[in-house]
Amino acid sequence: MFKYLAARFRTSSSSIKPAEPLHLALKPQQILHDRYKILSRLGEGYESTVWLAEELAPSKKTVAVKVLTDYVTSLQEEHAFELRVMERITSLPTTNPTLGTSNLPLLFDHFRCPGTRGDHLCLVTEALGPSVHTVMKTEQGRVAFPPDVVKHLTRQLLRALEALHDGCNTVHTDIKPDNILFRRSTLSSDGVFDTARILDHDNIVLIDLGTAVPLDVEVDRLIQPEALRCPEVLLECQWGVKADIWNLGCIVFELLTANPLFKPRPIGKHTAEQYHLARIFGTLTNDADYDRLQTFCQTGRKYDNFFGKNGALKLRIGPEYRESLQQILEIYHVYNPELLEFLVAMLRVDPDDRLSASQLQKLPWLCQ
Repeated sequence: MFKYLAARFRTSSSSIKPAEPLHLALKPQQILHDRYKILSRLGEGYESTVWLAEELAPSKKTVAVKVLTDYVTSLQEEHAFELRVMERITSLPTTNPTLGTSNLPLLFDHFRCPGTRGDHLCLVTEALGPSVHTVMKTEQGRVAFPPDVVKHLTRQLLRALEALHDGCNTVHTDIKPDNILFRRSTLSSDGVFDTARILDHDNIVLIDLGTAVPLDVEVDRLIQPEALRCPEVLLECQWGVKADIWNLGCIVFELLTANPLFKPRPIGKHTAEQYHLARIFGTLTNDADYDRLQTFCQTGRKYDNFFGKNGALKLRIGPEYRESLQQILEIYHVYNPELLEFLVAMLRVDPDDRLSASQLQKLPWLCQ
């Protein structure tokens, strides 16, 4: 999780007092919870650190230990639900290979460690390899994955979302290349990423459930990375699992092209959010859709930020400047009718119009 997420937690309720998150001080060779020997630090965010560790004898199993800050630990079960969601995932049956539990992090163990200012929740999971973001990054910039690899990854991500949505009644809220990790089996013996192994078997895990939201709790906060925000989040309509479907649609485009589908930025007197929604309407809708979508948009608390009294967008992309999704796919030389059908099914403005994770798995593009 990142700093802007911490800010959202702080401002989501007047009962939350601002606090600078404090990391638990750890170092290699340290024994944690009398069971795990710390080997090295895998990563650090504003609200957690992740460590490679070895479980002590007899198993000697290598694991990852995510250690939350004292502040995020204090938010569990009130404004953050990572432990609850991971326990739900781990309780799902693992005997069904189509359910997607192999593409979500299973919780091996959890415990709290005392710190100087309060407890730190520690979550023990499988040790994983590099992220999709890391693999795409080169000295020359980002590189796209071949279509067959993107399809393979997308199938796994949809199975993960089906398990999360239907099995756990939970929205991930933060799907992005940094949170999609390859298993270590994808690495060659010398630790190099091996593209030849990608298509062999399931090999990715959708991680970081720090901002995941069970649908049986009430939350009121901003979700999703800025460029991946769906219309209902921008407008502050009610959102649910279909927000993840929009997220994944943007990610599929990014994996195929190495470019974001939308690039929010302020333009003239208009905000980045107004430009973003204008681009969404200009790319994914036509004038015939506009009136029907007004009913959905008017449910948003920020409707007046984007629409004038006449019901028109305050910033609207004219027909002469519009690029349809098909045109954009053609510009990047990845267009085919089945791909367009697949992305359109994920990127509809009204979330009720988007297909579910289980329905998307049956579309022709993934079955080719």
